[in-house]
Amino acid sequence: MTSDPSAVAQSIIVHAETLCEREDHLWDVIRQLSIPVDDLEDARDQNKADFETDEMFRTLLFKGIRGISQNELAQQLGRKQTLVKSFHFDITDLEKTPTQQQLSYTHAQFSDDTQEVLNRTVAGVRQVALDNNVLTEALVPSVPTETEEEKSQSTSEYKKENALL
Repeated sequence: MTSDPSAVAQSIIVHAETLCEREDHLWDVIRQLSIPVDDLEDARDQNKADFETDEMFRTLLFKGIRGISQNELAQQLGRKQTLVKSFHFDITDLEKTPTQQQLSYTHAQFSDDTQEVLNRTVAGVRQVALDNNVLTEALVPSVPTETEEEKSQSTSEYKKENALL
């Protein structure tokens, strides 16, 4: 990557600000974003990859903003044509959308700089979308408090930890 990751992310965020002023839905914002793919590094063989870098970046951007799992995202893609179109997939059969494994593999094949661009873009677009009421706080993940984390600990994890004491 020859460009500075923060500058690349900032360019996407600035465009998102403009889009959020006139769009009502996050998927419409993501669909219209200009993604500088030439500034992103994806180690996958583009001649063999089922999905292009642009499509997968948009998909992972949505995942990050919404704070959903790769599995949940893969399921939503298999059910919602709107998301498929928003992320620029050239798919008519919803059974051919990316799987959780493909999402995970693609994310792992992004360079450190590209992952930084993605992370910065997620944070910036999330805030812009919240500020413009394109996204409600109810749809944004919150950071769990220590008490909530303890409550969510499974019984088996609890037993394992206490067995070590």
